[in-house]
Amino acid sequence: IVLKMCGLTLVLEAHRPREQNDGKFICVERSYGSFHHAVLIPVNVDPAAITAEYRLGVLRVLCPKCGERLVPIKELSD
Repeated sequence: IVLKMCGLTLVLEAHRPREQNDGKFICVERSYGSFHHAVLIPVNVDPAAITAEYRLGVLRVLCPKCGERLVPIKELSD
């Protein structure tokens, strides 16, 4: 499993190998192969504070919000 930041995009890439079937099953429905998933990180999340943990087959990604970003508003006069 590879989890990386590309700008403001969080990218997850992984590969699940095909399981060996020793002939005991008649029908097996398991997914395998490579996959790629990208998620755009909102502007109110601090990219430096993102953490991830993989435990018992579950990937948990925490994206803490940063303080509110105030956008200055300017009044333009003629």
